[in-house]
Amino acid sequence: TRLASEWEKLALYGNGAELITAAAVGALIHSHATSALAVGDALLAGRTAEAIALVDALLDAHEPALRIVATLSGQMRGWLWVALLETTGETDVGTIAKAAGIGNPKRIYVMRKQIRGKAPPQLLNLLSRLLEVEAALKRGTAPGDAFRGGFLLADSPA
Repeated sequence: TRLASEWEKLALYGNGAELITAAAVGALIHSHATSALAVGDALLAGRTAEAIALVDALLDAHEPALRIVATLSGQMRGWLWVALLETTGETDVGTIAKAAGIGNPKRIYVMRKQIRGKAPPQLLNLLSRLLEVEAALKRGTAPGDAFRGGFLLADSPA
């Protein structure tokens, strides 16, 4: 699926040209320098400007806005599940991974480090703002504006 998506981006970038040039590949290759997961990390750390810049880079690389939202939603739901289960006293990584829908239980260790010091309401607020972004996108708001609006709202008091 990823390969098909990359081929589609190259075809769109080349405006239907028969030959895909090295310049076309070079123009799009920077999209591997960032990912939607890096956007989530920036939001979690409260670095809104960085998150917006990363989203802009992804959008400039023709990454579909709703795919960015889907990736961020999964990441934030995972964080929320881990935080909620930890507040109930659950310590078994297998149980946490299964409840959170995470295939690799070893990933829980990393997630715990990422969310250290974050309360479930903070994570729920981030997820709520992301859902606002998704709704704005589906209403036809330009992707950059939708993400800026949702991310900047995340900085306001809940």
